[in-house]
Amino acid sequence: MGRRAAVLLLCLLLVAPACGGDDGGAAAETTRPPTTTAPERAPTVRTEERTFATLPTLVVRPNGGGPFPLVLFVHGAGAPPVFYEGFLRELAAAGNVVVAPAMPGSVDHSDLSALSALPFQPGRVEQVLDAVTTGPQAIGAADPERVVVVGHSLGGMTALATGFHSCCADRRVDAVVSIAGRLATFPNGTWGEGTVPVLLIHGEDDETVPFSGSGTALQQVGTAAYLLTVVGGDHGGYLAEDDRAHRAVVAAIEAFFVATIGGDPQAGLADLATAGSRRGVRLTSRGD
Repeated sequence: MGRRAAVLLLCLLLVAPACGGDDGGAAAETTRPPTTTAPERAPTVRTEERTFATLPTLVVRPNGGGPFPLVLFVHGAGAPPVFYEGFLRELAAAGNVVVAPAMPGSVDHSDLSALSALPFQPGRVEQVLDAVTTGPQAIGAADPERVVVVGHSLGGMTALATGFHSCCADRRVDAVVSIAGRLATFPNGTWGEGTVPVLLIHGEDDETVPFSGSGTALQQVGTAAYLLTVVGGDHGGYLAEDDRAHRAVVAAIEAFFVATIGGDPQAGLADLATAGSRRGVRLTSRGD
């Protein structure tokens, strides 16, 4: 969109009942990635505004009939989906239908009211998946048999819940990508290993959601779990195209997609290892 976005500060105390855990009391923040020019693959995708389950939704999809894997992206608090448009276009250009709903209670708020919306967000994800994959509003190019939930910050906590928390795990989800997230406390249920793999991405110097949040998740959830550490990274600057670690982050996500929903686990994991060896990042997995 041609303009640089400002950094948004989200001062959320991670406290029960919505969020808890080993770093209780840590503040949460959403950094708006700068709006950048579209990547070179961008002419193959198109963007539109739709409404699914009453939620305004940014849809970024490849040209063509598909079927393409479905990526549902959950934004951070105070950061509407459009803040991530450049990043979402990259995911779509890799051959995915990306839908990013605006979550009530967190899309326009960066205070404690956003945090209070967290327990309801996995249910919103379920509703949007229903609307995108079935009924008159369905996106025909989206493959309901290949679904990944990706989220940043508060959205990362939501994404993890859709895969691994007994309160709200969705069986349609085939893989989870959590960016700067953690295992939050939800009112009911418990965390479990689940039945799907997870890719965790976190800046090691994140002062908003501490890096230890993804470290804990690495050991507790996922049939297979991978952690891409952004060396010296903050809460989300690496989602911007001009960040030095950005290409490695996107390459890791795309490789994880190939390994989980792309039908070529061996090649995807090899590419994930290659992405994880790039300058500015470090890849580990459970047991390393």
